[in-house]
Amino acid sequence: MRHTFLKTTLVFILGVLVTCLLAGTTGKIVGTVVDKQTGEPLVGVNIRLLNTHLGASTDLDGQFLILNVPPGVYDVEVSMLGYKTIVQKDVKVSIDLTTRLTFQLEEAPIEGEEVVVVAERPLIRKDITSRQSYIGSKEIIDLPVSDFKAVLSLQAGIIKDAAGRLHIRGGRQGEIAFLIDGVYMDDPLQGGFGSELQESNQARQAMSANLGILISDDAIDEMVVISGTFNAEYGNVMSGVVNIVTREPSPTYTGRLEFTSDYVNRSPYRRPNALVEDKNPIVDALSGKRLFYSPPENLQGFPTRLPFAGQFQGSFSGPVPGVPHLSFFFSGKYANLNSHLPHGFDLQRSYFTKLTYYLSPTFKINFTENFSRRIFQIYDHAWKYLPQNQGLNWLTQRRHIFTITHTISPRAFYILNVGLSDQRSEFGVWNWKENRFADPETEYEKGERDNELEFYVRGTDDLYLLSTSRVFSIKGDLNYQAGMHHEFKTGFEIKAHDLSTYKRIEPWPEQGGANRTIAFDKQPLEAAFYIQDKIEYDYIIINAGLRLDYVDVRAERWREIDNPLSGLVKASPRYQLSPRLGMALPISENTVFHFSYGHFFQFPSYADVYTNLVYQNPEIMSREAFVIVGNPGVEPQKTVAYEAGLKFQLGNSSALDVTAYFKDLTNLLGTRFYRRQLIYRYSVFTNIDYGSVKGIDFSWRYFYAPYLQLNVNYTYSVATGNSSFPTDQAYNAYFQLEEAHQEYPLDFDQRHNISASIILTYPRREGASMWERWLLSNTNLSVIIQYASGFPYTPVTDDPTLFIKPNSARMPWTGTVDLRLEKRWNFMGSQWGVFTEITNLFDRLNVLRVQPYTGRIWDTGKLDLLATGTDYVHDPSDAGPPRLIRLGAVVQF
Repeated sequence: MRHTFLKTTLVFILGVLVTCLLAGTTGKIVGTVVDKQTGEPLVGVNIRLLNTHLGASTDLDGQFLILNVPPGVYDVEVSMLGYKTIVQKDVKVSIDLTTRLTFQLEEAPIEGEEVVVVAERPLIRKDITSRQSYIGSKEIIDLPVSDFKAVLSLQAGIIKDAAGRLHIRGGRQGEIAFLIDGVYMDDPLQGGFGSELQESNQARQAMSANLGILISDDAIDEMVVISGTFNAEYGNVMSGVVNIVTREPSPTYTGRLEFTSDYVNRSPYRRPNALVEDKNPIVDALSGKRLFYSPPENLQGFPTRLPFAGQFQGSFSGPVPGVPHLSFFFSGKYANLNSHLPHGFDLQRSYFTKLTYYLSPTFKINFTENFSRRIFQIYDHAWKYLPQNQGLNWLTQRRHIFTITHTISPRAFYILNVGLSDQRSEFGVWNWKENRFADPETEYEKGERDNELEFYVRGTDDLYLLSTSRVFSIKGDLNYQAGMHHEFKTGFEIKAHDLSTYKRIEPWPEQGGANRTIAFDKQPLEAAFYIQDKIEYDYIIINAGLRLDYVDVRAERWREIDNPLSGLVKASPRYQLSPRLGMALPISENTVFHFSYGHFFQFPSYADVYTNLVYQNPEIMSREAFVIVGNPGVEPQKTVAYEAGLKFQLGNSSALDVTAYFKDLTNLLGTRFYRRQLIYRYSVFTNIDYGSVKGIDFSWRYFYAPYLQLNVNYTYSVATGNSSFPTDQAYNAYFQLEEAHQEYPLDFDQRHNISASIILTYPRREGASMWERWLLSNTNLSVIIQYASGFPYTPVTDDPTLFIKPNSARMPWTGTVDLRLEKRWNFMGSQWGVFTEITNLFDRLNVLRVQPYTGRIWDTGKLDLLATGTDYVHDPSDAGPPRLIRLGAVVQF
């Protein structure tokens, strides 16, 4: 199988030599130059982006075009013999957007006379045809957030559920595509937890919420969040796209280093008798021996080279000495973080490096490498008194990307990208004496709870999981600007996967464990081709495209999923055609209407497609009381989405965006239960789930440069469906509950979501006194305010005759205020600063889960039953983080 994978890889490399052609990573600048006195167009005017290789000259109509411009802020120089040179500063370029400029040149009686102007930032972009948010690196660094992923939940239409999983406009987890420099960063196995009924375990839900993408904030140049419909260049995704473009190397040496402490105040949950009196459960009824809770040592004693608690991150960039036209960028992150909960920790190691070489001004070569390692344990309340016996995760990722950017002519360029990604995810019990994962064959032990079936008092976690994936990818774009009104883009992508999973469940047969071994080794193949046209006129902008996706899972399926005796056949490859259309209509200089429509398809996670295929053998299945079986014959899931909105510029400093949307969700992955011949009881993955989402987003932005930046977002949405997760119906079958046959509010249906980010800056003023310079100048205060309505839950009653609709009640609202205060001083050509970050400033108790009998946190109303003791019920992970304070320092040059 490995040789087949290598052969396939070589074939694809040869294919690249024949076809030259990535999701958008650049923008463009277009404009006009005229004589200031006569208004006539000027021909042959030189336009340069200073400190870059990019430029153009005007044509017979005085128009110019600069393609393939990386996102960022530029100074544009406009010059012509006999005219004053104009330098326009702070010209903003964003991914996939057009920046329009107009220049009026004035005759110069004195040769070399220069005029400097500062560009006004457009508050609304007229060529955006769907809902998009553009976030710069400075905003990510200035806000009180842990990393770029925390910024996502501030955007309209994006929510984070109780387990920390992200959802865009009512979509399920895993329906978001993450790209870095145009390359998809998602794990094709998504951790491998989704097919187990233990998904109901809160700690494992939180594990599946970890995206596994680690990159320093310093490495990000711009992040685009597309929460609505998107162009044909983006595929195999249904809900949204997060496109990150990393920084280009600097022509001069620059650097930044930041240290952030772990929380300096004491967590209220990391102490004995935190919420109520600790139970200290009895281990042995005869001897009366008890377990006692005590706060764990730093990082729970996990071995690290630098055993401090806190986080370092930084970057360094500049030219490579002695090698002309070669420059580098490097960023890294090293974090040791303790959980605020009774136990748990998070170790993060990552680096990102980029080398850029200009073979000529029109031919650029990039090589990037991104490495990350994350070792973490998420608090599980049942293991409160035996945290060392609870499983932990070890995630490792390494990605190599080789990119060629070639400008063929002033109107055409292509980007060719070859990538290799390796990911390894391991979950299991840790052998603390030998600092390795425990051997599930010999070192696992059946977990036993106390007499009230609450806390574990002996034994180990019941799962060992090792998943590996290697993805070889080839991607490319060919951009061609036909005249000033049509930008054609066509591209392809090919992915060859090598996926494997080894899973051991309850490996203690002598103690009555299930002792299951689940393993697979598969090599699915994906390919796609798209073509799109961006049509730009003063009165209308249209994005129209068509995408073709292909998936071959290379596995066998049952002939009939309702009959395990029907035999196996090879699963057929899947093809899918997706039309996309978006348009923007500038109604006036300050008002733009936009509308978009599209069909969006996404193939289910391979972890679900390939899970438990050993039970396709009827003889093996007959030995089990109940199993969930994968299905290589599943089809792509489908979303048909519509959105329409208006953007208003309100004066010179404010803009409002209102967008309404509707999504029809069909062919979603679900599970269907079958019982055959009394000996076969199983649920199989198939496309039976469905749902719908409707809502409206409001965004208001206000700028008062350089003192104030304000962003306010509000979303009202209704997300309904027959299942919140693919395994919901299997869960119902296992516990003999009725299957859902109608739509109900999904678990992540959050009706109201409000967020605001405020950045206040006191800049350095000319003529400021010494006290002002030292106390107020270069001071930033940033605040994040978030409030949201509660998620739904299903109430429970003792009355067996009363039918209660699923998710018919609501948890209480949640709200937080986070703050970051930073002061910087200029010293010897560099900036030095200190800061403090406070999350949940007012220490509000934010309820994430409630008891179904009462609808209140930590109140079961059934204290006479098993597993209802006060210590067990008071699970601190049912609430959000308390107030946490961190301190830090930063230096930048």
